[in-house]
Amino acid sequence: MVEKGEFDGVFSVTFSGPAGSALGYYKVEGTSLSGGDIAGARATGTIVRNPDRSVTLDIQADLPPDAWMIRGTTPTFVWHKRHVTFTIPADAVDATFNGNPYFAPEEEVTVVIRKVPAEQFGDMAGPGGLDIWIDLLTQVRDEWKKVDKD
Repeated sequence: MVEKGEFDGVFSVTFSGPAGSALGYYKVEGTSLSGGDIAGARATGTIVRNPDRSVTLDIQADLPPDAWMIRGTTPTFVWHKRHVTFTIPADAVDATFNGNPYFAPEEEVTVVIRKVPAEQFGDMAGPGGLDIWIDLLTQVRDEWKKVDKD
């Protein structure tokens, strides 16, 4: 059983880098996190409150072939891994976890983190999250097709 942690819950996370942005949903239990994003990446990692009250996120992402990179690197034609680690200073933790943008200089990306209702978004953070994205976007596309016909 995972010990309850101060960040337990489901989070919407937007990463923005030099080549664009990615939105994902991540579940935190204790110090473990897992989730995925709209590029098809699946991630696992840790979130740890440090003795100085800063918070370190250490994330390992598995990316499928052709996944785009927000940092501007070229998509590859094979499965690959990306490692991301950054520390949010103690004085920025509360604001960052309440949706205020934080620039992570270690990774040269801006992150926006917001806790969302687990009952509504929890499945988005699971292995079936990409299928949920695809289903939702397909439904929206189909509705727009109806409007565009008129």
